[in-house]
Amino acid sequence: MLGDNTAALESALSLPAETLREKISSAYLYGAEATLGSVLGGRCRAVVGALPNADTDGAPATLALLNPHGLIAGLLAVKRACGAPEALLVLPREDGFAPLLQAAAQADIPVEVRDFLDVRAHKDDLLLHWATLAAVSDILAGNPPEIPAAVGGRLVEIAPGKAIGSNLPAENLKAVRIGSTFYTPAVLGEPARPGLFATGSAIEPVSNDACIVQAAFEQVMKLRQKCCGKCVLCREGLFQFGEIFRGVTEAKSALSELALAGEIGAALIDAAVCSVGKAASSCMLSVLEGFGEELKSHIQGKKCPSGRCQAFARCYVNPMKCRGCGVCIEACPENCIEGAPGYISMIDDAACTKCGKCAEVCPEGAIARTQNRIPNLPRRLTKVGRFRR
Repeated sequence: MLGDNTAALESALSLPAETLREKISSAYLYGAEATLGSVLGGRCRAVVGALPNADTDGAPATLALLNPHGLIAGLLAVKRACGAPEALLVLPREDGFAPLLQAAAQADIPVEVRDFLDVRAHKDDLLLHWATLAAVSDILAGNPPEIPAAVGGRLVEIAPGKAIGSNLPAENLKAVRIGSTFYTPAVLGEPARPGLFATGSAIEPVSNDACIVQAAFEQVMKLRQKCCGKCVLCREGLFQFGEIFRGVTEAKSALSELALAGEIGAALIDAAVCSVGKAASSCMLSVLEGFGEELKSHIQGKKCPSGRCQAFARCYVNPMKCRGCGVCIEACPENCIEGAPGYISMIDDAACTKCGKCAEVCPEGAIARTQNRIPNLPRRLTKVGRFRR
């Protein structure tokens, strides 16, 4: 699959349509728990090979460089097998696809460049992921198709049934993100199957010292950049997901908002027209289901278990270390540190934004950050060495 499958092109052009249908029906539909045979029977205007709008990692595009003739062979084979009058190849951008463009031109396959695929405009077409086209070409060449996945930004092949975790370290993991969906580390022991990649091809570990809410927020924001804005439910749903995750990380959320997020996610995952809304819903619902305790820790416990969310931290000056140099006062952009030469500095917690600039410049390492109880501190300016706890 990750090598240029020129041999499949001859079979795609020479085999009878019925023979093609029998051979390629077993090919998987990438991102689904179904085979190509389940969609070959319907009538379609065109067979369209494209990448999903929800692809935020970009790794599947590597198939165009590694296996350009295989993608074209797969597209031609499906077109002939289902009797579609047309075939179309859609590229996400103009640059970087020279080998694929050349292969398409040789096979007389029209090409269009679209940074966003309007799924509604293709309601009468058969839309296929490039990975499915590559799987079809593998079958035509007599090779059992493997499943492409991006690990560490690099496209690899995983044999169906082989454990997902065979390409990942299993230690120090809080979660595993597959596409836009977050799983517990137990998913690493599951056998690889195309349906696991319904929201994207990337397999990314989330370490124990990472905040799952921040990770999910970042993923939703990537999807928001992909959203076309035409579908009201998708547009507003992604906005709400982003604001709810943001509110959780900024200590401005309530449990009732998680219930709202669940309702929106359940509605959007079924109603979304394209993959962006479905991926965002899966992101939200997977975090609610698999990492609810961490969400509650933020909201009810007012604490980020990983210590990553600055809104839950409090900064203070350790009076036993401060030497009253005043460097922190000059560094604070919010002017929220009170002090004088030879006196222990004091931070106004209500005004502090936890930017950490004071800690960066303190020569004594006296600035501390904690999500736990703050020790007894001076309540007024106190000379260095005079404070007793």
